[in-house]
This record gives sequence, C-alpha cells and structure tokens, in this order.
Amino acid sequence: MQELVFTVAGPATGDVSRIELAWTRAGEARTLVLVDDGTQPHDSPWDGIWTATDAGAFVRDVNARIVMKDLSGTEYVLFTGLVHPGDDRSAVLSWQVRRTGTGYAAAPVVSAWPGAAAALPDATHVYVGAGWACVVVVLAAGLAHAARRRGIGW
Repeated sequence: MQELVFTVAGPATGDVSRIELAWTRAGEARTLVLVDDGTQPHDSPWDGIWTATDAGAFVRDVNARIVMKDLSGTEYVLFTGLVHPGDDRSAVLSWQVRRTGTGYAAAPVVSAWPGAAAALPDATHVYVGAGWACVVVVLAAGLAHAARRRGIGW
C-alpha cells in the first residue's frame, strides 16, 4: 500500500475555484478534487495549498493532468506529464502555479507553499547573504573562544 499526497500551490492572486488531478493507478483511471479547506491531513485551511490524498497499489510513475478553474469558470490545463514519487510507502507530489502570458501553468517542485514562489529566485541573494553571515559569526565566536583559552585578547 502506498499513500500519495498531491499538493498544488495556487496562484498568489487566489482566484481559484477548483483544482482537479486526473491520473492512473494500476490501470485504474482516477480523478481527485484537491481542496484548500483544511480537511486533508497536514493541510491548513485557506492557505493557498490545494491538497488531495490517494492510497492504493504501489506506483513508481504518475502520469498526471492538472486542471484549474478560476472564479469566472475559465479552465486552465496547468500540467500534463510524468512525475516520480520515488520508492517510498508515502510521498508528496507538489506543483507550483505561476502566471503565464496566456493564463496559468504549474511546474513540479520539491514542496509547495503559498504565495509567489516564482519570486524566490529574486530573493536568493538574501538567503545566501544570511547564510554567510551565520558562518562568519560562528567562526568569529570560535576564534574569540580560542583566544580566551590561551589568554590572548579580551
């Protein structure tokens, strides 16, 4: 038995009325309606992460088709393709929705989170800078500690 959790981080605009995922498990066609109301395990209501869970026979590949309907009723095919859940008894398969010139599209990601994930590469320098600042502080603290033990410095 394998449990798959499907998550789709909706667009930052929040104008989503429905997200469906169609796929096949062990030859059986399945359609899952993803929800964002907190009824799925580990889901927070109205956080922009749409979630569905499916348990069944073990699969190594998931050929998925994700369709989103906005508040006006317009449908967008977000993703059609193959993803790999790995060899685990449970796996989380995630997609991040982004705005395109003609509508919306979704790309597989390691984990989905609410908001504009497409903007994360723009902020990478902040995270890298903060990481290096932590390294410098740890090194300075280590040198100060070593200097105190030897009676040098402060």
